[in-house]
Amino acid sequence: MRSADDDETEAETLTFSPAPRAAQRRKSFEEIAPRNFSFNSPYGACEHCDGLGTRFEVDPELVIPNPELSINEGAIAP
Repeated sequence: MRSADDDETEAETLTFSPAPRAAQRRKSFEEIAPRNFSFNSPYGACEHCDGLGTRFEVDPELVIPNPELSINEGAIAP
């Protein structure tokens, strides 16, 4: 593609498509919709926290701060 004021050097050819896809990587995407950006929708929710912003996990070091103690000695934190 050249404009009228360009010299004889070739310019980069750009390809446009109405489909949402990455031509260089040959990857296509589903149609973009508001649901893709909503935390209330499974389509837009984070796959790690399901859109809640937090994850329910147990930190073993907080539950058992001193693994050298027995349960009777208070190994499990209250």
